[in-house]
Order: sequence, then structure tokens, then C-alpha cells
Amino acid sequence: KQSPKHKALRKTYHQAVYAAAADPEIMQTIQVKRYFPVKKIADLTGIPQKKLERGRIYILASIIIQTGDFEYLSDYIGKAGD
Repeated sequence: KQSPKHKALRKTYHQAVYAAAADPEIMQTIQVKRYFPVKKIADLTGIPQKKLERGRIYILASIIIQTGDFEYLSDYIGKAGD
């Protein structure tokens, strides 16, 4: 239900996922403090905060899948973002 239907929006969210996963400070904030740093991700990617907040659940789930040990889900999400 949380997955965006438009291909362009999925691509935008995947940019946020990969940028957040590559930044150790953001990953530490998400994993340790259990906080979604919208402003930091917006500054890093250039995506508006409002758009990131709308897709917060999808982005967090994608980050967890990409950084965790979920090989098949990671492949599926990677293909869905294309």
C-alpha cells in the first residue's frame, strides 16, 4: 500500500534510499536513534522535505531492505525502481 505507483516518484525515492544508505551519519541516526532525518536527506539529495515525508514509510522500508540481509527483496525493489 505504501509503494508509489508512478515510476518517476519511485525513482526519486530510490535516489533518497541510496544516498541515505551511503551516508554513515544518516544510517546511524536511523538505526540507533530510530529517527528519520528528513532535513539531512533533503539537503543531501535536493528532494523537497514534503515529498520525502510523504514517502517516509516506503523509504525507511527500502533502506532496511537494502542494508539488511534480504537478498531477494533487495533485488525485487531494485528492479521495481527501474
